[in-house]
Amino acid sequence: MPEYEVELFFSNIGERNAVRMRVVDKLSKEFPGAGKEELASRYKYFVEKLSDGKRIYLRRPAYLHNGFDFVVHVEGVNFNPNGKRRSNPSHEDIITDLKIKFLENQILYNKLFSLCAAFLLVNWNLKMRLWIILISKAAFRAT
Repeated sequence: MPEYEVELFFSNIGERNAVRMRVVDKLSKEFPGAGKEELASRYKYFVEKLSDGKRIYLRRPAYLHNGFDFVVHVEGVNFNPNGKRRSNPSHEDIITDLKIKFLENQILYNKLFSLCAAFLLVNWNLKMRLWIILISKAAFRAT
């Protein structure tokens, strides 16, 4: 089956369900494949362009094939220099990047942390919000 490449912008303005429905609406327009593995249709949704020109894209289907799941990739970046090439960051890659940002400029990091915390407060349930905020603060104080 072919691989489709689509340039898209998913607005995150509005309430959580409205945002989710915009994404689901776009993904629901995918052409179905003829089966699994090589017969499945594949999609790359280019959703953001970075200041260096690299693009962030969502790849579907995801590894677990759970409905509308996707994997986030960064074009032209290898997140595993000591092994098999991987353009999708792991949770540890993201944590490491945030620690580096904290050490480089704590003022900008605090702004970023505030934006992330605000996003979490709007979009996740209370237990998850508190857990993420507490773990994040503990991890960066240990750095």
